[in-house]
Amino acid sequence: MGSDALPCDSGISLLLELPLGRKESISVRSSDLGSKVWSALQTLSAIHRFKLDGFQCLRPDGHPLDFHEKLSAQGLRDGSKLHVREQPKLRKHETIVVNKEDF
Repeated sequence: MGSDALPCDSGISLLLELPLGRKESISVRSSDLGSKVWSALQTLSAIHRFKLDGFQCLRPDGHPLDFHEKLSAQGLRDGSKLHVREQPKLRKHETIVVNKEDF
């Protein structure tokens, strides 16, 4: 009876691949929300002197980390790697004209 943590609420280490190829490991609980990772990224951005504006944190499946969902529900396990990447820039609307002869 020594621990208050639930069996499914285990400690996990996540590997963060930061901009410019830097790598950092953080320890969190599997029941933590994605916002816990973002909070750690804010600290790391200050230490390594890079700005998080315009960046997103991608899970191993390529989807953005959901800050409002538990890490375990997002498929993150001990040793999972997260990539901090620039958010894709939206292209301006382009007009394409198709003529009858194009068919």
